[in-house]
Amino acid sequence: NNDEPEECLNFSTYYVDIPFANNQPSTLYSVKFIGGSADLIPVAEDLDNRPHIAYNPSMNVIYAVNGNGNSFDTIDPLTSTSTSTPLPGGLSSINSVVYFNGDLYMGSSGQDNIYQYDIATGTIMTIATEVPVSGGDLVVVNEQLFLATKDNGGAWYLIAGGSAHFVTNTPG
Repeated sequence: NNDEPEECLNFSTYYVDIPFANNQPSTLYSVKFIGGSADLIPVAEDLDNRPHIAYNPSMNVIYAVNGNGNSFDTIDPLTSTSTSTPLPGGLSSINSVVYFNGDLYMGSSGQDNIYQYDIATGTIMTIATEVPVSGGDLVVVNEQLFLATKDNGGAWYLIAGGSAHFVTNTPG
């Protein structure tokens, strides 16, 4: 739409340093922007399996989903404490995650599926199949789930009705 965006004054920025080597642990940082620079403050270290993160603003926790699809860590960024939660078997190559309304949405490039995981009940379901997740990021805009992916040089998809609907190519 053509509405002017509202200025967001209450936000948090987090970054996961994922090493090139698959067997090295990752570190989660809080990013504080000051003037023209950024300070990285370690929040959680020794995260395994190349995690992808999602932020729950209502509970102020970060979910770090292991890239292998076995589990996710719930991390309190204020205390740097975490708890691990196993995910149902069969997931792999999780490389995109977003939190929305009590659910974790996860994209698997290994299965080309998008999954919805209910954090309260621990149930998971496939919400879209044959999705080009490769190198993707999930985001919720106006309560709709979108995937930005490296597919075909970069593309934007709406995830709805059990599949991915091409929206537009992305620049770059």
